[in-house]
Amino acid sequence: GPTQPRTQNFYMDIMLLRRDLLLRLIDQAFAEGCFDRIFTTDLVYQRPELLAKPYYTGCDLSKFLALIIDTLNHDGSLSELLNPVDRINHFLIKKGQR
Repeated sequence: GPTQPRTQNFYMDIMLLRRDLLLRLIDQAFAEGCFDRIFTTDLVYQRPELLAKPYYTGCDLSKFLALIIDTLNHDGSLSELLNPVDRINHFLIKKGQR
């Protein structure tokens, strides 16, 4: 059949990965080249089957969550923490992408 063009960016609700059938469908989509990586935070349960997938990357948010708690404990504003633009730009500069 005709080849579908690959989507530039593909986003999905990661909670769907808790179901075995959907995990198999995602494995198939990965094998067909529909996406490169899946990222989730460690703020939700990560099944061992998911952790073992070649396309899976877990994102550790413990430092970010600790920073939020520390800021709140010191009666600070969360506005800068909730706006990721500066952190993203710093990351891109660090990776040589800016």
